[in-house]
Parts: sequence; C-alpha cells; structure tokens
Amino acid sequence: MTKLKTLSSAYLMNECKNNIRDSLKCAVILDIKEMEPTATEILQSDIKHFLSTNDFKLLDRKIIEFILKLEHLDIEEIELWWALMSWVKYNYDEDTPGTTVREKLGNMLSYVRFLAMSQKEFAEEVVKT
Repeated sequence: MTKLKTLSSAYLMNECKNNIRDSLKCAVILDIKEMEPTATEILQSDIKHFLSTNDFKLLDRKIIEFILKLEHLDIEEIELWWALMSWVKYNYDEDTPGTTVREKLGNMLSYVRFLAMSQKEFAEEVVKT
C-alpha cells in the first residue's frame, strides 16, 4: 500500500503543480505533505488574484484554515479578511437565523492576525461584521 501511495502522490503532485486549487486540495485534503511547499509557492505567486476568484470561494474549510495558518503571505491582513468574508458569504446562507460571522468562522478566527491590521481597518472592517 505504501508503494501505491507513493506512486499516486507523485502522479498527483505532477498533475496539480500548475493549479492553485488542485495543489491545495492535494496538500490539505489528500494530506500529501510533500505537496505543501509546492502548493504554498503557487499560492504565493498569485495570492491577491486568487483570493478574488470563485475558485477561492469554492475551497473546503480545511484549505481556508491552511491558508490562514501560513506565516508568510504577500498580502495585507485586511485583504485576507475581505477574502475570508467573501468566502463566508458565498458558503453560508445569510438568512440563517441566529448565526453570526463568528459562529460561521468558528476556530478559523484564531488564525486571523488582527494585530497586523491598523486600528482604522479593524474598527471599520472587522468590528462591523
């Protein structure tokens, strides 16, 4: 079974290396640890654009957590927050009674670096949600 996993991992790594969403799925959902550096590199190369695409909105919650946990992203934290809010709006029904953004995000909120935001950004963008 180990040989099969090695072969299939190698195949997936080769096939996914040019697509951000696929490489993230391989690294996070399929738990191919060898793919994480490649996925991170691909993500870094086009992070601002990728966060504004429908591909980002379609990502699994585990992948969003993976992105939020990355220590070095070439993007302002407020831009990451805006992307996270667009993901929430896309994936959760706004009309669901009694659910707040905080409840929808759950433990993902702990990965947001609020201290990296300016006071103005925090007050105007985060507090109002």
